[in-house]
Amino acid sequence: MHVLVSNHEAEIAAFRRAAGRAGGQIEVVDNNLAALSLIGSRPGAIESLVLTEHQDEGINVETRTFVRNLAARVLDACEIVVVGPLFVDLEGPSLHAVETIDEAAALVREMAVLQPVGVDEAHPNGNGHSAIDLSETVAVWQPEPSPSGATETDVVVVPGGESEANFVASAGQASDAQAVEMITPARSLADDIRDWTERNEEERGRDPASGHPGLLRSLQDLLPTNRRLKAEEAQLDKAIRAPRLTRCHSVAVISPKGGVGKSFLTYLIGNFLADVRGDKVVAIDTNPDFGTLADNVRGREEQTVSSLLASLGEIHHYSDLRRFTSKVESRLEVLAAPADPDVMATITADDYRVVNKQLQHYYDTVIFDCGTGFRDDITRFALQECDQVVLVSAPLFITTGIVIRALGYLDQLSIPLDRVTLAINQVRREQPLDLNYMRSRFGSRLNGIVEVPFDMELYRDMDRGEFSVDGTQLPTRVSLKQLASSLAKHFV
Repeated sequence: MHVLVSNHEAEIAAFRRAAGRAGGQIEVVDNNLAALSLIGSRPGAIESLVLTEHQDEGINVETRTFVRNLAARVLDACEIVVVGPLFVDLEGPSLHAVETIDEAAALVREMAVLQPVGVDEAHPNGNGHSAIDLSETVAVWQPEPSPSGATETDVVVVPGGESEANFVASAGQASDAQAVEMITPARSLADDIRDWTERNEEERGRDPASGHPGLLRSLQDLLPTNRRLKAEEAQLDKAIRAPRLTRCHSVAVISPKGGVGKSFLTYLIGNFLADVRGDKVVAIDTNPDFGTLADNVRGREEQTVSSLLASLGEIHHYSDLRRFTSKVESRLEVLAAPADPDVMATITADDYRVVNKQLQHYYDTVIFDCGTGFRDDITRFALQECDQVVLVSAPLFITTGIVIRALGYLDQLSIPLDRVTLAINQVRREQPLDLNYMRSRFGSRLNGIVEVPFDMELYRDMDRGEFSVDGTQLPTRVSLKQLASSLAKHFV
């Protein structure tokens, strides 16, 4: 079996077609944590793991770190194929880095041809490698000295049937004086992956001069391009602060397609509006399926929309409502959706209408993080209630038609297109989406079209819970303030 990690429908279809006969043995997941779980549940059955750039960023680990850790520890039982020009420098045993999905499919076809008819004991998974039974592995903590002399934690995976003491000693990783502590079953796979991520901070691309960020930033600010951006940022701050709200203003952030960073942008919009304006801003998760908005908040409150609904009779002051939200450095507050989809399924659009009435009373701005698509009742409620819409799109050619149909649908709902801002997220150089066409066709009808650049450092900070408005790189910060400014001009 082959595992493809992608949440891009056209890419998945192209891979299946190009894989030929092997296409019938492909399992698709939308993030690499799900892939790891699948590998662990089917030991020895996975021949290849194909990772693409299109993954669910809300519950994901940065691909480069993920690949290096797995290739070094547990994935010598299958071939790893990484797709995308950003990863062509990756090297390792059983690791293939290619630029296109067609090249990845060609490798999978070769594996299918080379696979022997029978499976012998020496190669129980049939791909030339001895299988590691992940279902019987034991993860153990092990101190390891860092380059600075401090002790860091690492995760070692012990194959089943071998004692952890023998395994650690044979790997040359520990001495008798080092303590080995068992991880309790309550510790989640995501926690382990996060620890791996922290262990490989330098590999994730942190600036080597990060020990002196203030000095580095001061030197960067002297560059002509950055001086122009700083001047533009000052004008944007002025434009964002200028409008005076006379009532609560609401914004719905939506997308007709998943995996484009909708919750990501909801969180960023809320942070920038709260930080620059100083208003009381709350972002509320209305996603009916596994909403991840509050996962961006380190030390988040466990209270959710459902617990607020159960306590509405106790809300008499802002301090009463504040118990149900998580607050971050910028003063943005986040109201989470229930993590359990069965609980979320019991919450109706009318319930959200009651919650929104409370929020409108105590906050200056309410931002709805909607689910994928426009047809569920809660999303339609958010669209009916909001003053503005942010339509999030990926910078891919295939999304052009989706955006056109989405704008047509909003027009049918009598939502004025001059109150709709198109946010094109994760823009890189040489993207296939024709941005000039989008601007020429819709630029005069929409409130604005804003491009948000792909920023690996921003994703890393979000993943680690270390995001801050001022810590965002200047070009990204300016683009996000352009988006906030396009919304603020309609505040009344």
